[in-house]
Amino acid sequence: MELVVGLNPTNSFLQNARFVIVESNGRIGYSGIENGEELLGRESLRGRIGDYYYTGADGDGGYRVYILVPKEEYFKLGKKIFPTILLAVLLMGAVFSFMLFWLVKEIIKPLRIFEAEIYSIQQGNLEVRPFQQTGIPEYDHLLDEMTVMKQKIRELLEEAKIAQQKQARAKVEQLMYQINPHFLMNSLDTIHWLAVQDNPAEIDKVAKALNKLLYYNLKVDQGIVCLREEMQAVEQYVLLQQGRFRFTYIVDVKEDKAYEARIPRFILQPIVENAIYHGLQEGGNLVVMVDAMDMLDIYVKNDGGVMDARTLRNLKEEARRSQEDSGLGIGLNYVIQILREHYGQRAQIQVLGLEGEGTVVYLSMPFIRQGGTDDSSADRGG
Repeated sequence: MELVVGLNPTNSFLQNARFVIVESNGRIGYSGIENGEELLGRESLRGRIGDYYYTGADGDGGYRVYILVPKEEYFKLGKKIFPTILLAVLLMGAVFSFMLFWLVKEIIKPLRIFEAEIYSIQQGNLEVRPFQQTGIPEYDHLLDEMTVMKQKIRELLEEAKIAQQKQARAKVEQLMYQINPHFLMNSLDTIHWLAVQDNPAEIDKVAKALNKLLYYNLKVDQGIVCLREEMQAVEQYVLLQQGRFRFTYIVDVKEDKAYEARIPRFILQPIVENAIYHGLQEGGNLVVMVDAMDMLDIYVKNDGGVMDARTLRNLKEEARRSQEDSGLGIGLNYVIQILREHYGQRAQIQVLGLEGEGTVVYLSMPFIRQGGTDDSSADRGG
């Protein structure tokens, strides 16, 4: 009976307990209950028999001892240990909550800060600002490196922007140098034609107009002028062309304030040239209309006839695509390039063919007065 040595019969749990001993030959050696034989042949060491719950254990000599506890005592014991179990569960819950809090604080929260910085860069926000310290040296080091990376990206973008502006400016200047000889040759042809006709008065008039026009066109250091200067230059150009072609030039400015508008130099002459060479018929009208409301809108219209379908289609495609390789004249390419450089998507150019009325080239750009006031923004509440 070595197996039961050490059991304390005064223990509150064992005071009402009963014992059953099964000998190695499978017989009941001792039974503290009347129906102890029911335990014979049971493989499970735990279970219930009558009003008792039992637990068994095998000894070294082949004996098996069962301890049987009355049902009432069993539940009484459960009630006693329930607070202990509950306390253990609460303690484990507290430990789990602490570990979860630590996990969020030390791992998940820094990851979210890091993720927010990456998302900010993806959205194009390269503002260098102080970030929230995570308290983890590795994360803080990565965020420091990300700040340096954002600064480098900003510098690279700025350099790319400056390089693009220089490239666009060089392209415009290249077009400008190509434009001036173009006009010069046409004007010399006019003077030559007048000389053949022996008309010195007209030669003097055309020569003066050419002198003023070249003086205006060759001022490459002056990229922005007021509309009044541009219109005066166009008038000199029209005067030169009227020496070769017979047409009427009409100017219609809806608002006097439009003359104060600041525009890129030399954007109207190429449009007027296209109107004369690609649609204006002998004896027709060339009309330049200007309206200055929300935007500065300029219409160059010839009513001598609609351009042929192919030329009109090419002009429309050039205006739509804003490319240089469409095979059209240098002038319109220059206008598109200069509008793109100064205004981006805020300016537009359209070519309209109106049957029975002629062809209209429409320019629209922000209305900026002397001093840099942008009326196109102010009138819209911007």
